[in-house]
Amino acid sequence: MIVDHRFQLQKKIGSGASGKVYLAKDLSSNSPCALKIFKDESEYHREKNIYGKLIIQNVESYSQMYIHSATANTFPYYIALKMMGQSLNQEIKSLKQCLQLEQIILLGISLV
Repeated sequence: MIVDHRFQLQKKIGSGASGKVYLAKDLSSNSPCALKIFKDESEYHREKNIYGKLIIQNVESYSQMYIHSATANTFPYYIALKMMGQSLNQEIKSLKQCLQLEQIILLGISLV
């Protein structure tokens, strides 16, 4: 299935309260990406605003990761992100030590 004439869904790789995440192929660059399809408009706008704030604050890794967000007829609300490696959960589990309180707070602030 192709979303918005640009993203070809390959397989579902996750789901949660706000929607589903698919491994997809960005047909404009022929590269893999993660496509998050939201269940409702409010969650879509909340997450889109988070990425927007991080990009405006010049957080380089986020501006390189963010590809596109839009509304389309078949899937009304979606955000596409480059595949950058492991998920945050996998990264944290691979650490040989626990995160410090300051690191946890910084992660939380970046999501607000």
